[in-house]
Amino acid sequence: MSNFASKHSSSTDNAIVKSFGPKYTEDPKYDLENDPKFNIADIVEKLSKETTDYLLGETAKDFSMTGRGTRTMIHLVDQGK
Repeated sequence: MSNFASKHSSSTDNAIVKSFGPKYTEDPKYDLENDPKFNIADIVEKLSKETTDYLLGETAKDFSMTGRGTRTMIHLVDQGK
């Protein structure tokens, strides 16, 4: 999984930068975790269909791999390993 993540990280990063722009991705003084006005749904609603599809397509690959890893770990815990 880490091999996939390392190879795919640049695609995910490109999708995030294209979708969210410089305020959220390049300003070292900005921290979205401390921004009470940050709402990802508001940002995604304003994206073009092409950008939304690109962002969701790239992040879905990551979520799929994360889910696979999580299911494996839960299975191992259930087996007492």
